[in-house]
Amino acid sequence: MVDALGEGGGLVRRLSRSDMDAYEVPVSGLGAAAADVALVLLEASAIGPTGLVAVAGSRAAAAVAAQAGVPVWAVGGVGRLLPQRMWDALCRRLESM
Repeated sequence: MVDALGEGGGLVRRLSRSDMDAYEVPVSGLGAAAADVALVLLEASAIGPTGLVAVAGSRAAAAVAAQAGVPVWAVGGVGRLLPQRMWDALCRRLESM
């Protein structure tokens, strides 16, 4: 797991206790990790009709995975799927930053 915000250690431990292969990977190893896994899973902060907003490194991970033929999935929690008008407003705000 490449965790840009430092919040993934607990999930790695939980997956490991469930006999799943899970490792913490530093952000500097993102490219190599994304090319050498069965699936890249991105957590979206917001999902709109034309894209998603995620933490730094997500686009790089997705691009490397896609180039390597690794599937890329995005997931978002409750309330993160935005209708067009809210998505447009969020995009305008992010573009102005």
